[in-house]
Amino acid sequence: MSAALALVLERPGYAPWLLLAPLLLWLARRAQRPPEVPIGTFALWQDVQELHGAGARARARVPAWAWWAALALACAALAALGPRGARTRAPRTWSVVVDLSPSMHLALDGRTRLDAALAQAEELLAAQLAPADRVRWQAPGRAALELGPRARPGAAWLVAEARGEPEPEWGDHDLDGTLWVTDRVPAVARARAWVCASGGPAVAGAIAGDGATLVHVGDDGRARAAPAPSTAGVVLRGELPPVLVRAVRAWAGARGYALGGHADESVLVLEPAGAGEARAVTLGGNGWSARASARVAGAAEPGEQELWFAQEPAGGAAVVLRGRTGRLRVFLAELQEPSGDPAAFALACGQLFDALARPRPEVVALGERAAAGPAALVRGTPPQASGPGADAGPLVSASLAGLAVLGTLLAARSARRAPAPPALRDSRPRAS
Repeated sequence: MSAALALVLERPGYAPWLLLAPLLLWLARRAQRPPEVPIGTFALWQDVQELHGAGARARARVPAWAWWAALALACAALAALGPRGARTRAPRTWSVVVDLSPSMHLALDGRTRLDAALAQAEELLAAQLAPADRVRWQAPGRAALELGPRARPGAAWLVAEARGEPEPEWGDHDLDGTLWVTDRVPAVARARAWVCASGGPAVAGAIAGDGATLVHVGDDGRARAAPAPSTAGVVLRGELPPVLVRAVRAWAGARGYALGGHADESVLVLEPAGAGEARAVTLGGNGWSARASARVAGAAEPGEQELWFAQEPAGGAAVVLRGRTGRLRVFLAELQEPSGDPAAFALACGQLFDALARPRPEVVALGERAAAGPAALVRGTPPQASGPGADAGPLVSASLAGLAVLGTLLAARSARRAPAPPALRDSRPRAS
């Protein structure tokens, strides 16, 4: 039975009043029984038959006014009991914060840790959600989704956009009705959030590598270096400043990366960006400086960071490089040879490329491959309702009272229209 129909009685002491309706019907039916007449002449017996009908069913018929009066009494008694509903639950919004870090994509019993944690979370939500509740799905680096109780984000939303994506900031999500989906219970203070952790043993595999070599950790916990099965690449697109291209080539050669290949399989993609006429700027770093010209950068793309700035002649600062993991957008139309310490410039470029280069697809950091322990379910605090729930009790009481009044009116009308019983006529022969 739904919550709206789950009624409780506010005044159960009026329950005996419910017996008035069947008592009235019994009295009305008894009143219709024929009077007991002493057996006399045949003519007197005929008069009794004509008055009350020949069948026992006719003698037991209850008049219409009695039915209406019984209905009125029953409704009045039910209204007096004070039915009140268990308040219907107002819509609530749950939040599911999903960990998409590399460890969540490791294998676990024929599936991934992410699949196991999501299955556990969906089972928990199925037991807690009301039909009107909503679920808000969140993960780093993607727009939040608000879905129905049994809906789940699509596969594209659950796939990490960049390898090495960080865990959520769990401390920012310790809220009522918030569910953490991860592989191990986070080591942060938690008071209100729920946790669904998949657990999982340590997983052997590559933990580091460059263009030509991979470092593997085995089931015994020992690390071993081995040649990489293929050479990762660095992709250069469009017209880039020659000084920057030379720095990229030197960095790629030192790391064992090849130039070229498919962008989706590369560790780093460099491409020109910006629009409008280039303006003169001056770049500078620790021990080096260089004159350059830069295009207008415009708005940053999702997930991008502003990496290098340049000084404009008027004193303002211009963005010349923006990037995110695996991609660098260059707003420099021209870059002259740097002055100062050439090694400082090469070091600055190498640090930039190392920070942006994404690991090879098979590389997962040692900390991510570590054992996550057993699966865990930690209960928290449900979300607060957005408003008070509806109580159907007052409406039910008012409806019953209205039916009682209507039944009384109909009983009175039916009683006025009921025909009067015929008088018992004397069928004995009269004296002449």
